[in-house]
Amino acid sequence: MSGRWSFGGAGGNAFQAVMIGLEEPEGLALDIFSESLCRAVAGHDWETFGFPFTQVFEPSVLYEVALIQGIEPLALATLEHRPTATTERLAAVVAAPEVHPSTALVNAASILTCASRFARASELVEHAATRSPSGREAFELDWLRFVVSNRTDDGASSPTAFARMQAVIEAGDVPPSRAMDACTQAVVWYVKRREIPAETFRWFARHGAELSAQAGVLTSGGLSAWYRGLAMVPAATGQPAGARRYMEKALEAAEVAEQTNPGADARNARKTYFESTIKEHLYVTGDLDAALAAGLALVALDPVWSLSHGELAEVHERRGETELAAERYEEAARLGPPSVGHHLVRAARCRVAQGQVDLALEHHLALLALDPSDPAIRRAALEVADLVDGGAELVAVATGPGPVLMGEQDW
Repeated sequence: MSGRWSFGGAGGNAFQAVMIGLEEPEGLALDIFSESLCRAVAGHDWETFGFPFTQVFEPSVLYEVALIQGIEPLALATLEHRPTATTERLAAVVAAPEVHPSTALVNAASILTCASRFARASELVEHAATRSPSGREAFELDWLRFVVSNRTDDGASSPTAFARMQAVIEAGDVPPSRAMDACTQAVVWYVKRREIPAETFRWFARHGAELSAQAGVLTSGGLSAWYRGLAMVPAATGQPAGARRYMEKALEAAEVAEQTNPGADARNARKTYFESTIKEHLYVTGDLDAALAAGLALVALDPVWSLSHGELAEVHERRGETELAAERYEEAARLGPPSVGHHLVRAARCRVAQGQVDLALEHHLALLALDPSDPAIRRAALEVADLVDGGAELVAVATGPGPVLMGEQDW
């Protein structure tokens, strides 16, 4: 079992290494996210604001990395486990925030947020807030409050954070490219789950439109993200043609980004275009051939990223290609985090649909080997075990005496 599912290979994958140490690992193929984050951490000036955010994951992703690497989850989340110079530097800021300037606190909190250490990031944000910040610093603190809240408590703090960011933007204290980051996220999270009031959404949508019309004030990557977010508005109201027009603008801007400033950040704009295109065709147009083309392009662009394969697997599943879907989900799990658990559960579902219940149970037992104390994992395993002779006994062995891992909710 462990030989088949050495997630990410014997040495782990680059994403695991980066989430643990926040430095570029040697000898591992870099996915776009890991390359972007490592270069931002190594290259950003801690005396200036504007740390670039590529993607922020839920706490469960860091928890999964800890389980796979055999690290105590709480130690990883709190920086008690700090295997690199970068993690040591961050821990030093957390331990004595009073001796560091506000820019250092904001940048350390930004890195910790990108690495899913949300509690430690929040501590730095609130310490910096005691210094009566104004202008750009206040914007950055509320930006961080929004991001952390979005990933930890369904955006409970987002309305206040966006209202305050709006006030700072209106005062003229935020560069256009950074203001556009807030405009994009306001649109995205209003459409997704009404995370901010409608009035706030409308202000940020108007301001984003004004910024997008000003030549030269935005990065091409930021402009691409804006159009992807804007495409969600007509998509949510059943207007596929309008969504496609914005998506085409997003692709144009992404291609300009790669031409003018090649690198992982620019490739990320095209990567997220393909991710959004898959969802566009799965959930808006129903064009499964177009979704497949986008999925294949995504895997070709970021082949070592597990989520790329998981996205393509979902397309196969929707097309009724269950065997292909199972194989893609399994490939995603072999590549390692993020989302090993999700990919194995989806693979198991496909295997059950194919009548391959023994293989489906093997997937669930692999997850139980990671966290035998998780009741949801155990319930899912038992459901499949009922279809396999002797399956219940295998689950009992997997959840029997042994070290009990701390539940995710406890940290």
